[in-house]
Amino acid sequence: MTEELRKVFHVVKQHQSWRRIDCQVKVDEEICSDSLIVKGVTCGKIKVKALCEIILSPYAVQTHVEYTKEHGLHNTYEMLSS
Repeated sequence: MTEELRKVFHVVKQHQSWRRIDCQVKVDEEICSDSLIVKGVTCGKIKVKALCEIILSPYAVQTHVEYTKEHGLHNTYEMLSS
């Protein structure tokens, strides 16, 4: 799961298509065919979407909220929404 999450994070961070992950997994299997880690990686569209929605999105929101509170920016959302 760690390898899949790393791949998803990288693709999201680089603003690339989710389809890239499935292709990348296939390429990794051909390049590193003897790797046990690569053999265990599966990352289709449904899994990528779930990793984004269940793990990455809540983490990103929490990190942003903490950052804004630490830097005195916690009222920014309230100002923008009014």
